Amino acid sequence: MKRFEFFEHTADIGVIAYGKTLKQAFANCAYGMFSILVENLNQVNTSKTVHVEVKGNDLQEILVAFLSELLYNHTVGNLILKKFSVKEIGDTFLKAKVYGEGYDPNRHELSHEIKTVTYHQLKIEEKEGYFRIQVIFDI
Repeated sequence: MKRFEFFEHTADIGVIAYGKTLKQAFANCAYGMFSILVENLNQVNTSKTVHVEVKGNDLQEILVAFLSELLYNHTVGNLILKKFSVKEIGDTFLKAKVYGEGYDPNRHELSHEIKTVTYHQLKIEEKEGYFRIQVIFDI
């Protein structure tokens, strides 16, 4: 099973992420988002660990909060993240550890700037033994 795929949406970019578990699908969605931001995630080290905890009223709010928190860490914290370990997902919360490093213009080539994570056409579904998440990013 592939981790994710991109789809085009007018001036935005969408990601469809897959996972055998909901935790894996959330992690793959985050990896897809950083694949939009950075040209080659293989050049990113995992020397820095960030603990992420978010809350929401449902899974869609939790997903948007999670991805928005990661985007905040990228934009304000100048971090490039590439490994995502979702530890817990409940009805109203998510706890994760994410790994990456500080942005280094000599090693990291930025690809697109993401302005925000949107709710437009957001879907989280379970099908035939796997999870599928669709999310659109405003670039």
